[in-house]
Amino acid sequence: MKRKILVIAAVAIFTVCVSVSRAMAVPQPTEEVRSMMNKVLRLLNDETMPDAIRQQKLKTAILYVIDRDEMSKRALGIHFASNKDRLNEFGPLFLELIEKAYFSRLNAMKGAVIDFTGEDVNEGYAIVHSRIFAQGKDELFVDYRMRLSEGRWRIYDIYISSPFNMSLVSSYRAQFNRLLSKMSFDEVLQRLREKINTKDGRLD
Repeated sequence: MKRKILVIAAVAIFTVCVSVSRAMAVPQPTEEVRSMMNKVLRLLNDETMPDAIRQQKLKTAILYVIDRDEMSKRALGIHFASNKDRLNEFGPLFLELIEKAYFSRLNAMKGAVIDFTGEDVNEGYAIVHSRIFAQGKDELFVDYRMRLSEGRWRIYDIYISSPFNMSLVSSYRAQFNRLLSKMSFDEVLQRLREKINTKDGRLD
């Protein structure tokens, strides 16, 4: 009986240790964002790097922490359920639109200072709060909304509370709502393809 109790206790301790070690191995949400932003700033501040290489490295650093599927689902909103089998088509196009529209504007971040002011974590979701100070620009208050996915924290939305009071996903969700009220999903996909190279990020 004592031996059985000892075995059960050993298994319980082992299970707890494994769970703790796994939890410790996952970088916290703020650290994921901080790591990404540090890479972005280093690349932007490297005057010796050719632009083409810099853009590719920026893309790699940013997309690593983006949860494409979650961002796409939330952007589609109420239209996701009826088009979920098309997510593999929609997701890459949507992310490419964002990339072309916003990555080219990252030069405005050159020399910026980022202050991470806190994080809220709740059952696999998190919000990382930050302030961004860029030379000659208004101070930005930026929240990174994240989800624990595939063993790491990934961004599914970015919210700028000041001075714009704007969520990236909600902005696109409103546009997709308007488009899908008068167009088929195939037509929306075609609109995405056409808009990708305009670099303004607008769909309607």
